[in-house]
Amino acid sequence: MVYSNEADRLPHRPNIGVNKLVNFCQSLDLIDIWRVKNPGEKQYTWSNRDRSLQSRIDLWMITSSLEPNTVEVKILPAVLTDHKVIWLTVRMCSNDDKKYSGGYWKLNNSLLLHDDLKDVIKNLISAYWNLATSNAEFGKYWELLKFKIRSACITYGKRLALRRRCEVAELSKTIADITEIEHLDLNEKAKLNVLQNQLETLYEEKARGAFIRSRKQWLEKGEKNSSDSKDLLDSIENVNSVSEEFNLSCCQDLSIMDIQYGVAQLKNNKSPGCDGLTSEFYKTFSEEIAPFLLETFKEAIKKGELPASLKQGVITLIPKPHKDLLFIDNW
Repeated sequence: MVYSNEADRLPHRPNIGVNKLVNFCQSLDLIDIWRVKNPGEKQYTWSNRDRSLQSRIDLWMITSSLEPNTVEVKILPAVLTDHKVIWLTVRMCSNDDKKYSGGYWKLNNSLLLHDDLKDVIKNLISAYWNLATSNAEFGKYWELLKFKIRSACITYGKRLALRRRCEVAELSKTIADITEIEHLDLNEKAKLNVLQNQLETLYEEKARGAFIRSRKQWLEKGEKNSSDSKDLLDSIENVNSVSEEFNLSCCQDLSIMDIQYGVAQLKNNKSPGCDGLTSEFYKTFSEEIAPFLLETFKEAIKKGELPASLKQGVITLIPKPHKDLLFIDNW
């Protein structure tokens, strides 16, 4: 069903049931905002595979009391469907420029697949290792190194995201331009299929990233302690002392092999600390950072104090479901 057989369907055919749609909208004081904003334009939201049938059957209806100038509406290409997206933006207030913090930064592990970024990080590790060695201050330069790595990853990630947004925008515009042509030849149809596949690939990558972020949020907010710590301590009985041989082994100086072994035992897909660097990051650069970590730990043992970031942690309060959140006991 379409509003106008002449403007919203190709080829034209009897428009059955349109009176019911018109009466429904009039009874609820609704308007077809896309047609209000584009009164003389022909654009369709659905087509069959060979585009012999096209129509604008997907509608955004809004109340007529909304000022049309506060509403922006577009018809855009979609993926994994034969329909298009109707993008609606409503400006409810003038404070659109207010920015909100995204919380603690966490490394997007997919960035570790980019060799050019890995080369940048390796150069940073080498540069700050040399500075730490020449100044004999390993903890200080380890902290500075992590800050520089974070900055490099954020900058690279922003550039990558911008490039992908530009690719999506360019593909969407090209697809929209092609689909506005009423009758496509074989070359145009083939080009349209290629562009649709490219757009779907970009959205699939974006969906994988959203899945990873949602999993990370679950890991932070969804895990629960398996038992109370007091119960755990009470369950420990008949603790035996370690043997002298094992004690001597434990008291030996740390080695690079110890560091690399410890890094290899880290579990993947776990939430990082305050620095935002994940287990996957440490595994990727285990060979490069092992000497740095070794000297940092030795320095900390000698001074009796850990570097700043190793003395910090993040505590997230988790609300109990269906409870009054004004009471501290319900967190």
